[in-house]
Amino acid sequence: MTGFGKATLQLATKKITVEVKSLNSKGLDLNVRMPSVYREMELGLRNQISQSLERGKVDFSLYIEVTGEETSTKINAPIVKAYMSQMEYQRPLTVAPGTPRERLEILRRAFKATLADPEFQAQAAKSKLDITYVSGEEAERIVGEVLAISPRVRENLQFLSQAK
Repeated sequence: MTGFGKATLQLATKKITVEVKSLNSKGLDLNVRMPSVYREMELGLRNQISQSLERGKVDFSLYIEVTGEETSTKINAPIVKAYMSQMEYQRPLTVAPGTPRERLEILRRAFKATLADPEFQAQAAKSKLDITYVSGEEAERIVGEVLAISPRVRENLQFLSQAK
């Protein structure tokens, strides 16, 4: 028996193609070709194919073509939502866009001095407030990183705007 079959599956970031070719033969002679990344699955795949076929010289080929931006990042939604709920209790201080740099520096120095003031710290401790200082420069860096994420990751994070 001689035969050929081909199937293709198009996913968002990959195109997967499977080809099976067979020639008449007395026993089963199975040849499997696949990307080395998937080699650990070869034995299980061979067993499945062997259970379905009795004889023939069979060439099984698996091709995987990356067609888009591939990411190994998976978002753990419950953890992100937990972080978001913790942020409900944090109140960053911000200024309007376009605030002159010198005014921004005055406000940053005053804020830092307030947080270092012993009387302020005593009042915060008495009220059981945990005060964490993040410099304006560090906050700018963090915001820059958030704004620089890829459109695909941004799309995956859209559920955060519905968190509550």
